[in-house]
Amino acid sequence: MYILGIIGNPGSECHDSSAALIKDGLVVAAAEQERFSRRKHAPGEAPLDAIAYCLDKEGISVDDVDYVAVSWEPEGIHGEVKGKHKEELLEKILPTNIFKYNAERIRCGYVNHHITHITAAFYQSGFSDAACMVIDGQGENEAITLAKVSMGNLEVIKKFPIAYSLGALYDAAAGYVGLGFDVPGKFMGLASYGIPNQKMPISFDCDEGKFLIKSDYFNEKNNFYEARENYIKYFEKNNYPYRRASIGEIQASELMTYSNFAASVQNSLDEMFINMAKYLKSIVNTQNLILAGGVALNCTANGKLDRSKIFDNIFVYPASNDAGCSVGAALEIARERGIFDKNTPKRIQNVYLGKSYANDDVLVSIKNSRLKVKYMEDSLLTKTIAKDLNENKIIGWFQSGFEFGPRALGARSLLAGTVDRNITNRLNRVKGRELWRPLSPIILDRCYSDVFEDDTPQNMSSFMLKTCIVREEWRSKVPAIVHVDDSSRPQYLCQEDNELLYGLLQEYYDLTSIPMIVNTSFNTHGRPIVNSPREALIEFEKEKGIDILVIGNYYIER
Repeated sequence: MYILGIIGNPGSECHDSSAALIKDGLVVAAAEQERFSRRKHAPGEAPLDAIAYCLDKEGISVDDVDYVAVSWEPEGIHGEVKGKHKEELLEKILPTNIFKYNAERIRCGYVNHHITHITAAFYQSGFSDAACMVIDGQGENEAITLAKVSMGNLEVIKKFPIAYSLGALYDAAAGYVGLGFDVPGKFMGLASYGIPNQKMPISFDCDEGKFLIKSDYFNEKNNFYEARENYIKYFEKNNYPYRRASIGEIQASELMTYSNFAASVQNSLDEMFINMAKYLKSIVNTQNLILAGGVALNCTANGKLDRSKIFDNIFVYPASNDAGCSVGAALEIARERGIFDKNTPKRIQNVYLGKSYANDDVLVSIKNSRLKVKYMEDSLLTKTIAKDLNENKIIGWFQSGFEFGPRALGARSLLAGTVDRNITNRLNRVKGRELWRPLSPIILDRCYSDVFEDDTPQNMSSFMLKTCIVREEWRSKVPAIVHVDDSSRPQYLCQEDNELLYGLLQEYYDLTSIPMIVNTSFNTHGRPIVNSPREALIEFEKEKGIDILVIGNYYIER
């Protein structure tokens, strides 16, 4: 049974548009629309290119799809649709001027947004049961959902309306300090520079299982934008420096006056994560927890939650932003049809679900360039790149299918050594990022706990989803990946997950006795991560700070 999952409608406020295809309960393809349209987050786009890619990868047409599931229920419409509603939906997401198919045989419908977040995480976690926290900007009518899940069963415990949105809280805080909206990574990096000494308007009572609000501006009927503005009004009245900075115009010296505020917001979020987990643990008999929703990408909160040891095992779906909801919509339809009643899916090993390119495809892209190109077998390639990294060169790394989700995990990455502190500044300049923002490493699995104060790498570090403290004896050895608070966001890499990248790490370790390298996404400011060899070449030729480009087995110099 093929089920096509989708999120994204043309002309809507939807973001992170994507498509996913599952076959008999297994995800066989998934991709974000932004990688094809080259518009970051693909706002208001239907995932037409992503759908075409998924079908093409599996070698099928729309007529081979049994069900089309959309994450997001329009007001008053639930579940499967027929008649006029079906015609309207199919024309939006599968327009007949692009896709040819027999509409009569396809079933289609909508799935609740938070439910798709839950199923995406749970049925990729490998758990047989779990407590679940969905925390995002908003669903149809809620911002937070607490639930318990077992194989084939899903029970919602509590929902909280959009007015309580922690996504709105974080977005408001980033806008208040002048970083702009929808930039959580920037704000999280800033928080590490401050001391959490300011009061916040919202907290969670783990005994009563409810939020406590201390704000004159709160209204339980608020939508996302009203909630965000109400948080900003609270900050202006109660939080130093008592004024909203101009977005996009703030200087670094002025920005640091907001560092204590940022630390206070982050600390408040950390505490709410922990208290919600405590509440769930008191009523759900399991040692497993799954996190979902865009706010679940907050690595600092995830790291502190993991270190609290409330749950033994924690899983966050790597695409826990809205992009992952295409997977969740398809998996929820599979669940409803009993596919998982006797079949527990294994935990996912990687998210290299996007379009890949063979060496012959790469050769077509580079044959007319003026660049110096060499073909190298894997063993010579990894030895050569390890040497380049040791010489502080920055490498554009393009391999396999691109990652599904916002993290670059070694398929579309910029790589560098970790021993030169200046690498941080160089890479931030290449990417057009603020110089105070941190970078993250990929590390050999067997060396992970030697470097980081963490004995549970399986809890989120496989996908760079939590921060850890770098052990004191390592901080001066690898300064390029140590943030101001001695933290880092490592990717724990096993050989079976990415053999070529693992081989590169091993070569670098043999050469330097350092078991990690810097890994950040292969894109420049405001642009999605590269998809094709052509896009990688354009970025390489434009950005002179990238010293070497590797696409497949081709080693490319200027």
